[in-house]
Amino acid sequence: FSPDGKFIASGSGDKTVKVWDVQTGALLRTLAGHSSSVYSVSFSPDGKFIASGSGDKTVKVWDVQTGALLRTLAGHSSYVTSVSFSPDGKFIASGSGDNTVKVWDVQTGALLRTLAGHSSSVYSVSFSPDGKFIASGSWDSTFRIWDINKNESIYVTALLPGNEWITFNEKKLVYHSSLQGDEYMAVRFDNNSFPVYPLKYYRKELKTEQNNIFSAFNAVQPTIEPKRFKLWRDTSRNKWKWGIFVFPFILLPSIYVYLLSRRSDPIVVAREFFSKADFIKITNINKELYLLYKQNIQSTVMASLWKDGKIIGMKHIGEAIKDKVKERLKIYLIYKEDKHNVNEGVKELRNKYGMAMDIIPLYSSILEKSIESPKCKEDLLRLEEPYTIRTDPYIERTPISDPVWFYGRAQNIENLTRMISQGQHVCLCGLRKVGKTSLVNQLLQHFVKAPIVFIDCQTKTDMAESYFREILIQLHNKLNAHHIKKLPVIPTELNKDTFENIFLHFVDKWEKVRQNEKVIIFFDEIDKLFKDRRQTGSENALVEYVKLFSVLRGLAQTRRSLTTVVATYRPDINRQNILMETIGENPMYNSFYEEFLGYFNLDDTVTMIKEIGLWKDIHWDEGGPQIIFEYTGGDPLVSRIFASFASDKGKIKEITIKRVEETCSMLLETFSENDIGNHYKESVWNQMKPDEQELVKRIISSGDEGYPEGNTPKELLEAKANLKRFTLVNSEENRLFFRAKFFEQWYKWRF
Repeated sequence: FSPDGKFIASGSGDKTVKVWDVQTGALLRTLAGHSSSVYSVSFSPDGKFIASGSGDKTVKVWDVQTGALLRTLAGHSSYVTSVSFSPDGKFIASGSGDNTVKVWDVQTGALLRTLAGHSSSVYSVSFSPDGKFIASGSWDSTFRIWDINKNESIYVTALLPGNEWITFNEKKLVYHSSLQGDEYMAVRFDNNSFPVYPLKYYRKELKTEQNNIFSAFNAVQPTIEPKRFKLWRDTSRNKWKWGIFVFPFILLPSIYVYLLSRRSDPIVVAREFFSKADFIKITNINKELYLLYKQNIQSTVMASLWKDGKIIGMKHIGEAIKDKVKERLKIYLIYKEDKHNVNEGVKELRNKYGMAMDIIPLYSSILEKSIESPKCKEDLLRLEEPYTIRTDPYIERTPISDPVWFYGRAQNIENLTRMISQGQHVCLCGLRKVGKTSLVNQLLQHFVKAPIVFIDCQTKTDMAESYFREILIQLHNKLNAHHIKKLPVIPTELNKDTFENIFLHFVDKWEKVRQNEKVIIFFDEIDKLFKDRRQTGSENALVEYVKLFSVLRGLAQTRRSLTTVVATYRPDINRQNILMETIGENPMYNSFYEEFLGYFNLDDTVTMIKEIGLWKDIHWDEGGPQIIFEYTGGDPLVSRIFASFASDKGKIKEITIKRVEETCSMLLETFSENDIGNHYKESVWNQMKPDEQELVKRIISSGDEGYPEGNTPKELLEAKANLKRFTLVNSEENRLFFRAKFFEQWYKWRF
């Protein structure tokens, strides 16, 4: 509502904000400018402006009276879920899927603050009445109160199991909690990871009963000391023989080997995953079939193994479906191999029992990786979404991790897996939105047993120290998840020598039990750090890049203990030697194996469109997907968008040739409005170099005859090679043709 209550602003999946008259219900204005769904809208206190947050990672500010777009606030690296004006209307706070809250100046559009501390998406933000504080709520089950002048959170409130809670200040030890909330927390001293002391040991000193928690947090911090004897007494209770103390140490190596090897069993991995994903009870029907129970949820939930082309426990699943007392059945189908053949298992279930169930395939490698983090519950919701909530199976706004939804790239995966296994550094190149991050996600699952570090450079600062810290944190978590003890503490201040020492210490610990796997570090969107040296202001980032990769290259050469994989638009990181006179040489010059990611071929495009549709009972007439390939050239994103339009976002279940042709005509006529036109503009054309744009112009101007390849001038030869690597053009009988009819038509419409 507007402050005077006369208007309503609504955001929608149609990428617009609409303003309505409350009294009459009339639509007054449509504000169009976002390139993705609008998740949140907010009126300014005087009602003159509207702020909107969108899946396109931006906040936009609009004039209510004229509908004009006044400002676009860009800086988040993920969708913007919540926006709020300050009481004086001077500032906007925005919460995002990148786990941060950002504060913006409304007048100038400047980013004033980035408030980082949440460990998951921020879904709600609000200013206090005096404008001095911001409250933020997150999927990590906490809310924080931030002092915007100090750029820090004053306190954090965490919701704990059993409706318990605790509120604490991160810089002080005083806290306030529910009756048993502090039983979920612990204290450690001197930054040592072990031992830790239950927080309840210090209730008398630290717990405050004051109504005003601000006063408690501003008070002098109490002094506490380790209670070693109490901890020893509590942890050694009932251990009445020395043999019980000695025996675990004798068996420790064999137990540890068992803990590692058991994770190769997918159903064992699944059981551990479900226990961490909020299921309060897991009951075995047989060795490879579970019944799962959640608190206050009565529906039947089962987990079965897909093995050797069969579903284990089909008989018991049938009995559960026939039981009229039970609600709709949900089945988690756990698989490890034959990921695409799992579709056959789904068909078998549906052919036998109809649609009276939700079937959710879960890849055991994804579950195994999730177990190492505290986010199993979140990961399960994300993995379920395409099968239970989503009606349109084709539109995917985030990189794909589930192998069932990943298509093509078999040759790329084979090449890259081989190179990484050999210890070769890899540079994965390709156009924007062609699926580089999705491919990286698949590679991560091929090396799930190795100590892997994954860094999205878009979420990091340009400082090498932030990368050093992130690498060590992720390695620490990996080793800790495998019960490797006595790991060094990561200090507050990190330099090159400190990083190398701790990194090698981690490697030594790992090699004692798992000698064959090297550390693999994935850098997604490395363009953020390895910036174009011709751009103004790129020098500082390149200095930090050299600092970081000089260390990593040295470790890779001297100890052969790590391999790096970078995903980028162009392979400049591998081809540029002298970066600048003030910086010197590129430490990774000519060190990467280059793998280019092009568009899909015909078979992969057809398979993707047909099989994805089957998950929502969408069927295509023979020849329909082939027409899509003809117009998209195998661009996976554009092919999915086309299929989404043809199926009316999953509502139309039988797609005829006529429907495909009608959709094609509609898309060609609406480039200014649909996602395909925006994709070609932002992700293809605007990313091309001037020489590449010039060659595109010549090829398209040549018409059906094609551009004679032999006539390519010397200054355009590199452009020709790049367009071929990106599979934007085909070479037939010494003539160049543009691969996608859609792009040709878009170019003619645009220019």
